[in-house]
Amino acid sequence: METMIDELKALLRNDENLDERELHYEFELLTDRYQFEEEYSDTFEGLRILYERLHPIYNRDPYSHLAIRLVEDLDFEDYYPQVDDDLEDVQRAITDFIANRVKTGPEGLEGEEEFLLVKHKPVVQITPEDAQTLFSYLKDVTIAIADFIYSHKPKGWHWVADTIAFSQFVFTHMVEATYKTVNNIDEEISANIKDVFSFYEPNVPDWLQDAVYASVHKLDDILYEAIDLIESNDWYAMDYEAWLRPVLYNIGIQGVLFALEQKEE
Repeated sequence: METMIDELKALLRNDENLDERELHYEFELLTDRYQFEEEYSDTFEGLRILYERLHPIYNRDPYSHLAIRLVEDLDFEDYYPQVDDDLEDVQRAITDFIANRVKTGPEGLEGEEEFLLVKHKPVVQITPEDAQTLFSYLKDVTIAIADFIYSHKPKGWHWVADTIAFSQFVFTHMVEATYKTVNNIDEEISANIKDVFSFYEPNVPDWLQDAVYASVHKLDDILYEAIDLIESNDWYAMDYEAWLRPVLYNIGIQGVLFALEQKEE
């Protein structure tokens, strides 16, 4: 079954430089051949989600690659509701929501460990100094992403799609940064924002890569619930400092905690 996972990763990388139609055909063939095995189902599902995210039904701006809503969704592209909420209150609300949601799990399955993204049971210790370094770096990454979007945001920006894509990138990148930090791997840790728009494979062992991919659907559940909170309160109309950076930063923290809980079986 590892071969199936490797084949799907190769499709995500597009090792054979296939066109879009050929990629979809090969993806469907691979999916049809896949036989359900509990041991690999979460990893396969995570990679499937990432594949569909790279080949979406929405468009991407040819210059920035940021997502653009479909034409039929553009009627409200110039509509921004008036939001009077205090920036710090919004940041706190989003931070509290993600922190609580990660601890409890999805509605109806509260407290069931198998559905939790982070179980708060680290198997690797990290020094306070290393933790501070990682969180300071995470802050810089979120600022760079917000600045990139601010500078390149296209007309009709699909903020939901890109919030999910950037959050997944930050989570995965912080897993990689944490692994390298706690294992004293002497490699430069830096984030290339353009990696968001391709299949980002963290430079970590395969067992940790697969753990990250197996967590994609759990992270997606959290993000969609956070997005519902943001949308229902019209916070997306506020400055990115109010809603986007708190999402990215708190998801990045979960990436650090996730990495500290992983070990090779």
